[in-house]
Parts: sequence; structure tokens; C-alpha cells
Amino acid sequence: MYISDDDRRRMRFIVTTMIVALALNIVAAVLSLGPPAAFVLTIGLALVYLGYVVRTRDPLIARLMLFGIVVGFGELPADYFGVVTTATLVYPPGEPLICVSPAYMPLSWMLLMVQLGFVGVWLGRRTSLGVATVAMIILGG
Repeated sequence: MYISDDDRRRMRFIVTTMIVALALNIVAAVLSLGPPAAFVLTIGLALVYLGYVVRTRDPLIARLMLFGIVVGFGELPADYFGVVTTATLVYPPGEPLICVSPAYMPLSWMLLMVQLGFVGVWLGRRTSLGVATVAMIILGG
């Protein structure tokens, strides 16, 4: 099956950033760097994605970023419910917050939506809807 140069470039970028982010998060966890590391890594990766979109003018990644930031801010009421209403969600004290969520949370959701969203689009173009859906359920947890 034909893979366009744009898709090849996108896939390289997404997979590379996923691997780098995973490696840096493992290092942060092993070194017990906590919320400050999560904040820095999330902001840094979001800036990398923004730089990619500015440099390449990639409309798909730009749309996925917009979708992701909407999802990220839409998740804040769910966090509020978990933190305040049911007390089943607890964040470490002392970090910058948006309402009751870590300030980096909307960007974290944006990054996740871009990564999984692109993989979903890529699979959807190459397989049946059923196969792509099952794969995304597995990948998304």
C-alpha cells in the first residue's frame, strides 16, 4: 500500500516523540523527580509539537492539537469531580493548578490525543474500521 511522504514524515515524528517522551518519563520516575518533571516534560513536548506544525504547516497535526486542547480543558470538570466530589483523585500539593488539576494537564491530554489520534487516522486509512477501532482500544488502554 502506498504511504505518502507526509504520512511517512508524520509517523517518524510521532513515533520519535513517543519514544523520547517515554524514555524521559522513565528517567524522571527512576530519579523521583515528581510533578516538576511532569510539568517541564509536558511543556517541552507541547512546544516541540507546536514547532513541528509551524515548520511543516501540517494541517492534520494542527487539527489534532486543537482537538486535543479542547479535550484537555474538557477533562477539567472530570478532575474536579474526582478531586472534590468523590475524593478519589489526589494530586501532590504545591504544584501550579488550573482549578484542581495540575496546570500541565490540558497539554498532557493534547499530546495524548495527537499521538493516539494520528495512529488512529493512520490505521483507519490502512485497515477496516473494526480493526482500527480494536487497535485503538488496545493502544488507548
